[in-house]
Amino acid sequence: MPLRFPLPVVRSVMAAMAALIVAQPTAVLAASPAAPVTPPPYPPVTMYVNQLTPYLEQKLDKGEIVVLLKQRHPLYDLDVYGNIEGTVDQVWQAVTSYDHYDEFLPLVTEAYLRKRQNNLAYQYIRMNPPWPFTEKWMVNAHKEDKARGMLTWEQAEGNVRFERGFWAVKAVGPNKTRLQYHLTVDPWMDSMPGWVVEMVTKGIMPNVIKGARKRVKQDQQAKK
Repeated sequence: MPLRFPLPVVRSVMAAMAALIVAQPTAVLAASPAAPVTPPPYPPVTMYVNQLTPYLEQKLDKGEIVVLLKQRHPLYDLDVYGNIEGTVDQVWQAVTSYDHYDEFLPLVTEAYLRKRQNNLAYQYIRMNPPWPFTEKWMVNAHKEDKARGMLTWEQAEGNVRFERGFWAVKAVGPNKTRLQYHLTVDPWMDSMPGWVVEMVTKGIMPNVIKGARKRVKQDQQAKK
């Protein structure tokens, strides 16, 4: 199924990149540096769980999706929240369906479980973002803590410089679950203007929640 992006996002990115290519072609097309960069200290994931104001809570109650960008170029720190019609178990099943991320998450073209060790799941993911970004792949080590509703992961291999994040699920009603997706990533795009990366990323992030909703609904219909 082809990937689709909101038309305003596509137009804005293309216009921005056209201007950049005319003004600074070498800056845009230069290869990323080969030397790895040590990321700054990463706070415990619990510091990022459910940092919502009453205003944002109201938006979620209306069915809206909330995207928060806490840290910018070159290390991006993002959260996206949304409510899903389904139980915690159903949402947990969706986010741990490692072999099916390519069926419901944006940009993911290949995904499978490489190996499992107790509550550790190693997942391979390949992503194909839109131009001018390049293809990314990674193996993430997922640590499952279903009792706390936390699925944390950290990159073990890949051509992204640094990635770490989590899914957090909690019940907010009899058949409604709050899903939070947190991502801290250094995508190795030093030559790309930060505002371009931010604009594209913030345009794509809501599709994470939309994809999870789709997956939960598919699972529910399959069991009827």
